[in-house]
Amino acid sequence: MVSLGEELKRERELREISLREISEATKISIRILEAIEKNNFQALPGGIFNRNFLRAYAEFIGLDSENVVRKYHQQFDSSEEPVASTPGMAVPFQEPAVKKSSKTLPIVLMLILLVVAAAFLFFNRHRFLPRTNSNNRIFNIYYACLADPDYSGHA
Repeated sequence: MVSLGEELKRERELREISLREISEATKISIRILEAIEKNNFQALPGGIFNRNFLRAYAEFIGLDSENVVRKYHQQFDSSEEPVASTPGMAVPFQEPAVKKSSKTLPIVLMLILLVVAAAFLFFNRHRFLPRTNSNNRIFNIYYACLADPDYSGHA
């Protein structure tokens, strides 16, 4: 029995269409087209990507795309659909096992707000604390001594 990839390659060659032409028209890389023709679906991302690659390939060379997809499903049981096995290939998205609680976001936002408020108060504390004259008095005495060496500090 002829595999799906071999059948597609034979039809493409009968029509004298190059892989480069298909690649340019469908925007599917030549590497993926070669994997399809070699029936190496394990090198493809899997799922809907494989079906769409096959549809685009079949339509470009003038075959019935739905018939090609049907043959693909007959050849590969949908429960054992090939998945990307080579590094750098896309893998189907999987939901994370742990769902985050909806209470986490408000707590994090409150903590951020608290830290920002504390930093603002810390760096602007001189504006909110009462001013003492003790520091001013020391400077007044110092400057008075500079101006009048006989100044004793008593009024």
